[in-house]
Amino acid sequence: MPAASLTITRRIFHIVHLRGSVASTYYEKRRAILFDLAIVLGLPLLNIVLSYIVQGHRFNIFEEVGCQPAIVNTALAYVLLLAWPLVIGSISMDLLSVRTSSGARP
Repeated sequence: MPAASLTITRRIFHIVHLRGSVASTYYEKRRAILFDLAIVLGLPLLNIVLSYIVQGHRFNIFEEVGCQPAIVNTALAYVLLLAWPLVIGSISMDLLSVRTSSGARP
């Protein structure tokens, strides 16, 4: 979910600053789409791969709830898995709120 939010706010940021939305070439549009796909598909796939490092076992099965991922509570788990939504959300909010509303040009 944070990766999709980052992609949407990145597009809004480029539209507000009139980059990539008006008079773009075919290759610039294609590069932008491939970059968005890399964010939306690449970050979750990276998360899946990194989850194997900190798994104690595959799943915890709870009655009347179902399967839950079994992530061992270690510092490495926080760095590799649990911090990414916060980091991606912070980047997304930085692009949308701070840079767009202040009128700052990167």
